[in-house]
Amino acid sequence: MSTRSLTRSVRKRRLFKSIPQDNKLQSNEFGQGIKRKAKTPRLKCGDDETDVGDLGVKTNCSLTVEEDKPTVNGVHNSFLQCNDKGIAEATTELQTCNDESADADWEELLAGVCPEDLLNSTLNTSCSRLATPLKSIDTSTTRPLSTSTPRVLSDQNNTNSNAKPGILLSPVNEPCTKSATNTAITMGSKISKSVVEKVNKALGPQFQGFKLSSELQSIRHNRCDKLIVYPTDTFYGLPKDVSKYLEEYKSIKKLYDWQDYCLRLPCLAENRNLIYSLPTGGGKTLVAEVLILRQLVLKNQDVLFILPFVAIVQEKVQDLAPFAATFDFTVEEYAASKGKLPPQKRRKRNVVYVATIEKANALVNSLIEVGTIKSLGLVIIDELHMIGEGGMRGATLELCLSKLLYTNANSTQMIGMSATLSNMDELASFLNAEVYFNDFRPVELHEYVKVGRTLYTVSSSNCTDRVELVSHRTLNHMLDMDKTDIDQLTSLVMEVIPDSSCLIFCPTKKNCQNIALLLTKLLPRTLLDHRKDSKLQLLETLKIEASGLCSVLKDTIPFGIAYHNSGLTSDERKLIELAYHDGTLCVITCTSTLAAGVNLPAKRVILRAPYIGNQLMSFSQYKQMIGRAGRAGFGDRSGESILILQPKDGDKVLEILKGPYSKCNSNLFINDYQAMHSLVLTLVGLKLISTNDELKRFLCKTLCYVQQGSSALYEQTSQVLEHLHTLQLITGQRTSNCGTVTYKITALGRATYKGSVVVDTAHAVYRELITAQQKFILSTDLHLLYLCIPLDLVSSINPNWRVFFDKVTRLDNDELSVAQVLEVSEGYLSRKFSGVASKLPEAKEIVYRKFYLSLLLHSLLKQPSNSVWPVAEHFECSRGFLQNALHSTASFASSLVHFTEEIPELGAVHLLLPFLVKKLAHMGSPDIMALLEIPGVKQGRAKQLVAAGYKSIQDVAKADHCELSKNVASLFSQQAKNIILAAKALLRDKAETLREEAEELMNLFP
Repeated sequence: MSTRSLTRSVRKRRLFKSIPQDNKLQSNEFGQGIKRKAKTPRLKCGDDETDVGDLGVKTNCSLTVEEDKPTVNGVHNSFLQCNDKGIAEATTELQTCNDESADADWEELLAGVCPEDLLNSTLNTSCSRLATPLKSIDTSTTRPLSTSTPRVLSDQNNTNSNAKPGILLSPVNEPCTKSATNTAITMGSKISKSVVEKVNKALGPQFQGFKLSSELQSIRHNRCDKLIVYPTDTFYGLPKDVSKYLEEYKSIKKLYDWQDYCLRLPCLAENRNLIYSLPTGGGKTLVAEVLILRQLVLKNQDVLFILPFVAIVQEKVQDLAPFAATFDFTVEEYAASKGKLPPQKRRKRNVVYVATIEKANALVNSLIEVGTIKSLGLVIIDELHMIGEGGMRGATLELCLSKLLYTNANSTQMIGMSATLSNMDELASFLNAEVYFNDFRPVELHEYVKVGRTLYTVSSSNCTDRVELVSHRTLNHMLDMDKTDIDQLTSLVMEVIPDSSCLIFCPTKKNCQNIALLLTKLLPRTLLDHRKDSKLQLLETLKIEASGLCSVLKDTIPFGIAYHNSGLTSDERKLIELAYHDGTLCVITCTSTLAAGVNLPAKRVILRAPYIGNQLMSFSQYKQMIGRAGRAGFGDRSGESILILQPKDGDKVLEILKGPYSKCNSNLFINDYQAMHSLVLTLVGLKLISTNDELKRFLCKTLCYVQQGSSALYEQTSQVLEHLHTLQLITGQRTSNCGTVTYKITALGRATYKGSVVVDTAHAVYRELITAQQKFILSTDLHLLYLCIPLDLVSSINPNWRVFFDKVTRLDNDELSVAQVLEVSEGYLSRKFSGVASKLPEAKEIVYRKFYLSLLLHSLLKQPSNSVWPVAEHFECSRGFLQNALHSTASFASSLVHFTEEIPELGAVHLLLPFLVKKLAHMGSPDIMALLEIPGVKQGRAKQLVAAGYKSIQDVAKADHCELSKNVASLFSQQAKNIILAAKALLRDKAETLREEAEELMNLFP
């Protein structure tokens, strides 16, 4: 069979609605008709045999669409995949013409077809009047693609009407050849632009990138992959008891149909990569956790779980702790300052590394360097769409995954998941992955827009690009509330609480507090009696765990209302989330960050405005927030979202509601090639590349290569290498025989990549540390703290000059010595405080900002109770900002440990840094330091445990969870059980480490 080229616009083909076989007009589920000619020869796929003219091909099939692997010159085939139950031995070609009659057949075929039909249906297509030779196709616009492109597989055997099995796109690497199970039908008709536009509209925003082009190339059908059938006495290959522990630890009794289908996919059993995408709240994380257990228990390999935020990492470590104790594996946290590099060698137990994006990248570098990257059997990426996030975060994730693909593609399986993926074809090509998509939601979602007092139903169809607002009802609202509650939030909230719950997304952090306080003034006082005892217990627990009580929460919690944003500490946010889950709280006012990662569903979700900050929200952000509507497991049959809209924003919001999801673009070239500089330096340091040609080969493994092709990347490689050479981070030596330049890393370059320091700031960091060593003030932590303040934190602070001046004038002699070494002038602070215009060079301005942050954190460390409350009040900043500053500084201090380790002349600083890292990471008095090592135990809880007589990790590990819950105030039984399991796992890890160290020492003796 001849291979045909595809133009650049070709992406994926979609499944079409079955066409009736008579000439009667029939209606599909959308009430639209599809009509076919009675005597037209056709390919009929279903339970009946196929009859295409005189071809003589007979087969039972259910069709899907795929794209084949491109050839070297960018030419590739597009195939139609089907499940062949009969005999198909002939290979034939059906050639089609480019005329109006063929176009009319396609017009008729596509009439009334919507994506809901496309996802799970069969295709009957007319083949009449398609008999002239193929037209040649211009290949001038084609470009090289990655090593494989996806295909679509659609399951037809799932009969559950409530949950579709979804779509699977998989890489196709085998050629199209004659065989008993492989029959090819080639088509080459040109389809008019109007037909193409109709199909592309029908596909909808979630399939952006999988579009029909004007050249329909080649169609093949062979056997579909069959789902894996596991023995009945196992849980997807795992011991049957796993299901019991899922019910015990996570209250999950039965998997959703899509989860069952996904876990049976052959690609997972065959160690192939997979990306799966479902709406928020669909249960994506559970599939990942089952895959983790399969990797650990059945394959005895380590796992890397990449999560976007520190708080989510800490939550996941706690979630996995009970399973670690039960199935004898280790969970290690890699976030902020936590995580050992290189990781502890473990010969008898496997490890799950739960890491933020930045820490995951550093961990992968470390494993490659020590030669143990092969021990990593599975990598799971939550919120895969973060790869397209602007700034260094998205670029860092791309770098991390590219290195894994380059070094360990055949042995490490990659699983990506997200609710808001757009260009899935490019991501699939990048990861060489199959893509599973399903639109399943546990409960139905109803979308509304509120304008004035009227609620409008959001009516949209993927068959068109129009979004219509259909009047639904008018709100009943007391007239005397209109002046204080102009958006009728009180009425919207009271319709669902207290029996159900409500989330209110607000544009800003301040707006969260204001809305919470507004509701307490307008809601009926009868809410004060609802679960009154639980609310009092929550207030008491907040005082203990968070070492204080916010005045706003003190007023709102009695009404069952709380706010949730980054201004709160992680302890406060966690307690609010737990209280919301158990029904103590029924309303939370929050910012958009709550929609990412934190599982807090609600009966009704209200979007206070279509803005995040002062920026109009995107379609992806809108979908993530409204995805929280509908509570599976709480008896809700549906969820509701209400977007409050002002008339002036109408047109802009309607454009948002049309979609599509934001595209995930590579960020390698952002910020003056900052990510590319970091990537190339790391590759040279890890000895993965040493020449320009080797760098070009590596770049073929990046998302940037998939999206932009080779030319855009290759043009920059020499420039990047030259820049690193100019900064003296690498050296280059030209070989005499062929003239190729070989690059090696310098000591400063090695320190830069190991410490994850920004390339362009490496020299500044080095000079600052060298200068500090010459005049180090060792009598206080203030000077060392100053050196550990990261630059990205400096840019986020605007000093309160009054507080700054007051603090500097009250410094003791040792602290004043630090200010003098840094040349911090009281006169300059006095002028700034007085409002006198005064400018300094940018470098000197940075010194003042860093010193201000140093004073803030130093004040926190000096607090007897290490409470954030008095410090936050004195510096007039939020408690959340203070805690974030502490975590960021601890993380950068940890980076400087690795930076200084590679530079001998910085040995003095290197000896001091580990003590500061530990002090920042486990901030507290000496009697509770040991207990703070237990995952999930914070300062307030540690003090409670000590007061109750549990003074060591051993004491906690030996405790009975019922007794522990009884002896420690506001500690629920399940929380006590989790703390005990975490303590046991921690002790087991410590014992294993000591045992292995002893065995290594004993091996030294004959």
